[in-house]
Amino acid sequence: MCGFLAAYLFPGQMDSISHATMAVGIPLISDIPSESPKTKAKAAEKAKKKEQPKLSPKLSKEQEMESLQRMKEISQAALRGIPFQSPFENHLKDLYRACDLDRNDLSFQTFKLGMIGYYNLLKKSKLKRTGILSIVDYDKPSSEERLYIIDLKGKRLLDRLLVAHGQRSGWNYAKEFSDTPQSHQTSLGFYKTAETYSGKYGYSLRLDGFEKGFNAKARSRAVVMHGAGYVSRDYLKQHGRLGRSWGCLTLTMEESEKTIRKIKGGTCIYVHGPSKDYQKKSKLLDVEAAWEVASRDIKEEML
Repeated sequence: MCGFLAAYLFPGQMDSISHATMAVGIPLISDIPSESPKTKAKAAEKAKKKEQPKLSPKLSKEQEMESLQRMKEISQAALRGIPFQSPFENHLKDLYRACDLDRNDLSFQTFKLGMIGYYNLLKKSKLKRTGILSIVDYDKPSSEERLYIIDLKGKRLLDRLLVAHGQRSGWNYAKEFSDTPQSHQTSLGFYKTAETYSGKYGYSLRLDGFEKGFNAKARSRAVVMHGAGYVSRDYLKQHGRLGRSWGCLTLTMEESEKTIRKIKGGTCIYVHGPSKDYQKKSKLLDVEAAWEVASRDIKEEML
């Protein structure tokens, strides 16, 4: 300001202004001391703190532990997966090993999905016979035994068998799945075994699918379990793969009747395959609901 006035006033006038300001106690700009580096640094630090968002109040140790436990036990985000090292995960791993499934080439992930759905069906009271879970693992080729019948209460693998897939689902591997009539494709998801009957292929088992959009039309499509000649060791040696069905779970003629008798009357079958769409959309893969039921089982075992 002084520089600005100096440009328009004579030297004598400038002196007069200086004396006047001093008389009333107004300091000249030249008399105001400049800020030190330390003062500037402190001011900058205060401004920075003001700009930072306010953080939520710090949780107590007990709240932190509860939050951590919750995160571990339930995480629906990760492919409907189960959080690592959760009590549910440990329970399933113990059961998986007790049933000797690791040495029978059933992946833990497939078993885990089967158990989640099984527990969800238990919660909904959809199964007439509990304690038996059959898993068809269509991640495997038809040249391998891929039907697993598991005694969950006895904690043992009852059978591992050959099973065919739908004609239009693929050759040696099942890759395409549908619940559309006349598609001749395999349908994924959870089923309940129903009544038996004698048909074209002899002693057979009707199946009811639980999941709309995936297998709910199983009965109307006549998707059943039966035996057939195109599922055999001889056929496998000759063709390098099994024959294919019109969507039915087809077994060898030698093993079909005794297998049907083991699982008929309301047990659970989980048909698994390489489909992320199914795993994302299935309403039976609710981890939290499954853990609710499983925790009761664990408590009963401990009594």
